[in-house]
Amino acid sequence: MNPSPNLEDPRWQRLEKVRGYMQVDPANRHLRDEEIDLLLDLRELDAARIKLDLALQAEPGEPSLLFRLATLAMIKREFADAEKLLTGLIAAGVREPGVAYNLAYCQFVQRRFADTRQTLTSYPEARQVPAAIPLEGRCLHHMGELPAAQELLHAHLAQYPEDVDALGLAALVCVDQNQFKEARELATAALRRDPNRIEALIAIGTVDLNEENFEAAAAAYQQVLSINARDGRSWLGMGIIMLLSQRLPDATECLRRATEAMPEHSGTWVTLGWCLVMQNHLEEAEAAYRHAVEASRAFSEAHGGLAVVAALKGDKEVAKRSMEIARRLDPGSMSAAYADALLSGNAKDAQGLSKLATDLLQSKGMLDPQNPSGRRLIQQLTLLGKR
Repeated sequence: MNPSPNLEDPRWQRLEKVRGYMQVDPANRHLRDEEIDLLLDLRELDAARIKLDLALQAEPGEPSLLFRLATLAMIKREFADAEKLLTGLIAAGVREPGVAYNLAYCQFVQRRFADTRQTLTSYPEARQVPAAIPLEGRCLHHMGELPAAQELLHAHLAQYPEDVDALGLAALVCVDQNQFKEARELATAALRRDPNRIEALIAIGTVDLNEENFEAAAAAYQQVLSINARDGRSWLGMGIIMLLSQRLPDATECLRRATEAMPEHSGTWVTLGWCLVMQNHLEEAEAAYRHAVEASRAFSEAHGGLAVVAALKGDKEVAKRSMEIARRLDPGSMSAAYADALLSGNAKDAQGLSKLATDLLQSKGMLDPQNPSGRRLIQQLTLLGKR
């Protein structure tokens, strides 16, 4: 049930005027369309649908009405229905920027990133919508084409340096390429214009996490979660902070929330697996690593994690097979090295396991803030946007 109208809202005031004019001129299409647009803007969706149905009875197939019907479906998050209506309009020869852009957006929300790019490139009128370039950049980002996304966004920002949407996304793309200095600059510029820009907050939180400034990183992630409680990257970031602070039950909860939001992200499952191994919850850890393998069979640390669990269970043959796969994918697999040390008897109790893990991480330079190789522990655990 919609709340009572706020009669001080100019939109409601305008709606009352339009309805008054329509009593004098009920056949005026412009007034009819304005009434529907106001109802959509005010989220009076049932009233808007009634008006649209009546209008379409009078003008079946009218493109402007079908576009508004698609808009109604989008507001209700019925993106497949909206896509059908918008595809029909394009097939009928409608070449309006909003039609093509909204079609691309519907495809994006359904995670059909290649289709989204195809729509944006096939119908150039879509690019007249200011949000089109950031939308294409998000597609490239999700598809793992980070240099292409960066090139597209930098070219756009050279022409539109105040585009806060592009600034925030560009910061995130830089983070996912370990370009932390530029990421901070872009994120800071975005947050000056919009303090609640989610992608900029995630970017600056990740930069702070990488620099081991946990308090600042947590503040950024918590701000994101106050805006969107299902943001997977922020739950992952919080989980890593808790993990590195040895708050393992809290880390487990955060990481589980992250996997709920990003079930396709192998790095999140691997991080959860490490957290569970550290608590000796081996069955749950194995399940997490298997999810990681399902999400990305080419990710060495997922197979290495299974090797660790098998080694801890004493199943040497399974451990060796998983180690072989992990090292075939990445000869420097941290998890495979950990499993190897377990099999060789270098760690036989909880204290030994902890010392072994620390020794392995330090030997790889992962705890050294000045290490230029990009393989420190935090970077290894986050794996944001890469798996």
